[in-house]
Amino acid sequence: MAGQVLQLELDPQSTVRTLKQRLAEHWTKSPPICQRLLFGGAEALADSQALGALLPEAAEGEVDSPSLRLLMVVSLEDAQRSLSAASAEVRVEALKALAIVAPQNSRGACAAICAKLEDEASEVRAAALQALTRVSKEGDQRALSTVLQKMKEYHEWSVRRSAMQTLMASMPAACETCIAALGRSLADRDNHVVKEAKSSLASFSKSSDGSAPVAAAAVAEMLAHSRPEVRVTALQTLVSMGACQDYSVLSRVAPLLEDRDKNVKHEAQLALAQLVPDGRERALLSSRARLLYGSASAKLGAMKELCRDAPMGDELTIDAVCATAKDQKKGIQIEALKSLAALAPPGHESAVHCVLECLQDARTEVRLAALKVLPKVAKAQDLHALAAAEALQDDELLGQEATRAARLLLHEQDTREAAASAQKKDMPCFIAKKAPRQSSELVAKPIPQSRMQKSSSLPVLAKADSNKEGRKSGFHRSGRLGGMHCNPLLAAALDMVMLEKPDASWRIP
Repeated sequence: MAGQVLQLELDPQSTVRTLKQRLAEHWTKSPPICQRLLFGGAEALADSQALGALLPEAAEGEVDSPSLRLLMVVSLEDAQRSLSAASAEVRVEALKALAIVAPQNSRGACAAICAKLEDEASEVRAAALQALTRVSKEGDQRALSTVLQKMKEYHEWSVRRSAMQTLMASMPAACETCIAALGRSLADRDNHVVKEAKSSLASFSKSSDGSAPVAAAAVAEMLAHSRPEVRVTALQTLVSMGACQDYSVLSRVAPLLEDRDKNVKHEAQLALAQLVPDGRERALLSSRARLLYGSASAKLGAMKELCRDAPMGDELTIDAVCATAKDQKKGIQIEALKSLAALAPPGHESAVHCVLECLQDARTEVRLAALKVLPKVAKAQDLHALAAAEALQDDELLGQEATRAARLLLHEQDTREAAASAQKKDMPCFIAKKAPRQSSELVAKPIPQSRMQKSSSLPVLAKADSNKEGRKSGFHRSGRLGGMHCNPLLAAALDMVMLEKPDASWRIP
C-alpha cells in the first residue's frame, strides 16, 4: 500500500532473516519481527529459509543474475505474539519493536508493555521500561510514576540503571520529582547505578531549561546522608556540575568541613576550593561552618576570624553568630554577644532580637553581657530595648548596668538631634564624632566634678552679661537643643562660644 520499492543484492546463501535485517536498516520503522515477506502467494516466508532455494532456474544462455520479487507487510501481530515467547531474547525484541511501530498512546500497546514490567527476566523488564515511555504520551505522568516506582522496587542493578536511562530520555524539563529520584540514586548500593546517576545529574549543568538549580538542590540533599561514601559521591557530583552560584548549595557543603569522617572532610575542602575560587569568600564560608558545627574552641576561634574579616552588616555572618548565641556552653554566648556588637549595624533586627533573648537567660553573666551590648546593636529610642533595660534597673547585680544602657539609648538620640539641628541652623557644633558603635559611650561619658568646678570658677565665665545669662538659662530650662541640659561638657562648650563672640545674636532653635 505504501508503494515503496527497494532493490538489494544478496548472496544466494542468505536467509530470509538476513533480508529482514537489511530491510530494517533502510526502513527504520519496520523492525524485523514485524515484517512479513510474501513470495508468490499469501503465505509468509520463514526466517530460516534460504533465498537461493527460492530462485527460479536460469534459462539457457541467460546472462543476467536471477532475481526475486517479494512483498513486505508490516504488522504488530507477530510482535504481540512474541511477547509470550519462551526466549527472553525474543521478548526483548518484541518490546523494542512495539516501541517503534505501535501508535503513540495506544492503550493496547501500553497494557501489553506494562504486563512485561513483572517479567521474570531482568532484561525484559528493562526493555519494558524503555518501551513504555516511548509508546505513552509525552510527559505522561502515569508512565513516569511507573518508572519511578520500579526504580525503587527492582533488585537488579541493570534494571535500575535502565530505569534511570529511561527517565532521562522521557522526563519533562526541570521535573523536580524525577530529578529528586536521580539524586537519591547516588545512595544506591551498586557502583554501576551510582556512576549512571552522577553522569545524568552532571548533564543538567549544560541545560538551559532551568534544570541545573533543581539538580544541584537534589544533590545537596544527599550531603546529609548517614553513609560517608554517599556524602563523598554527592560532593564529587557537585564539583562535576560546577554548582558554585547557588549559596543554598554551598551552605550545605560548608558543614562537611567539620565532618567526622576524614575522607568527607578532605573531599569537602577540595570541593570548596573548586566551587569558590575567591579565597576570601572561601575563608568566610569555612569560618561560618566552624562557628555553627565545630567544637567550643573552634567556635571561639571562628568568631575572632569573622570579627576580623567579615564586612559590617554581612547577613550570613550575623545569622551564624545569632545561632551560636543559643549555645549554652561556657563562654560561647558571651563571645557571640561581643561579636554581634562588632558585626551588626545599629538597629539590625536579628541582632537586637538575639540580645533581647539573652536578657532572659538564667545566668547573670549572660544578662550582664547582653546589657553591655544592647546600646550598641539597638537604635536609639528603641522601645523594646528601653523596656528590657528598664525592667532590670531594680536588680541588685544588674541595676547599674541596666541604668547605663537605658541612658545610652536615650542620650544617643538626643545627641543626634543636636547635631542635626546645629547643622541646619549653621551653628557651631562641638559634638565629638567617633565610630558609630562608640558614639553613645563618648557622648554619655561623665565629666569629672573637679573639671566642672574649675570651669565654673574661671573669671571670664562671671563676665557674661545678664541678658546672655538669661538666654542661656532659658535655653537650659527649655531643653530645645535636646540633651545639652543633661551633658555638662556641651554646656561648658556653649559658654566658651558665647565669650568668644559677645556681640553675636543668639537664636534659640
